[in-house]
Amino acid sequence: MKSFHFSLSSFNCLVVRDFTGDPLPLTAVFPNVSEDEIVQEIAAGGYEPTIPRQGNVLLIDTGRQKVLIDSGLPAERQGQLLQNLAKERISPSDIETIIVTHGDGDHIGGLDRFPKARIVMPENSWRLWTENLDSMIEEFVGLFRGQVPEVQLTAMTNGRRKYGLHLQAIAERVDRVDFNTEVIPGFRLLTAPGHRSDHTAVEITDGDHKLLHIVDAFRHPLQMTHPWPSWIDSYPQQTVATAQMLFQQAAETGSLVFGSHLPFPGLVRISRDDAGYAWEPV
Repeated sequence: MKSFHFSLSSFNCLVVRDFTGDPLPLTAVFPNVSEDEIVQEIAAGGYEPTIPRQGNVLLIDTGRQKVLIDSGLPAERQGQLLQNLAKERISPSDIETIIVTHGDGDHIGGLDRFPKARIVMPENSWRLWTENLDSMIEEFVGLFRGQVPEVQLTAMTNGRRKYGLHLQAIAERVDRVDFNTEVIPGFRLLTAPGHRSDHTAVEITDGDHKLLHIVDAFRHPLQMTHPWPSWIDSYPQQTVATAQMLFQQAAETGSLVFGSHLPFPGLVRISRDDAGYAWEPV
């Protein structure tokens, strides 16, 4: 399945698959947890020993405009967003607004393919990428230093630098907004650092219905009951605190939850019990 339709009250929502890859063993996703403990938890929860490697992109048609949250991988990295949007008879020129959640390549790599869209991002993220570009590069590239060949590190560095410079080049199209304010009718951006310093969640409301886009804040139900950051989180302790905040918000508000890397179509419900939090796929 390449796409999935659902409704949030009057908003028409579309999940589009952007990429897939080989599954990752949970022991690799949580390298700071002992293999014995992970194996024990997998057995206790009845989980698969691997986690899907995939990217989901959310498009919301409010009836007034089409809002894309993030822009997927660049074409040269086999991003399939445009191809799968085309199957839904949606062209890049149909997208009026793109909300950027953070500057990883699978979230901003396709920005230049939507030349007519307004770009919405937090003022804080704009400052980080335009005033502290080297730090924004290092917080990601540093995760891989000593783990991958130098040529690959150089490619990562160049890709992230390209994003920072691209933002400056399209500054006239960028709407820099505050957290916790309605940036588009029904849309609020929430500070959610940890995965990266600019990592941002999105709350979408229509009437009494809410959706919480948690982006990359968590990716497996084991994280509901265990404070485990993943291997790809730049700031582990902050990631755990952010995930707990989002678990609580989702459970208390009854929000539908969407995640960029949750199993397709990336939709779950989160509840709370005596053991902590739990999710159920939608």
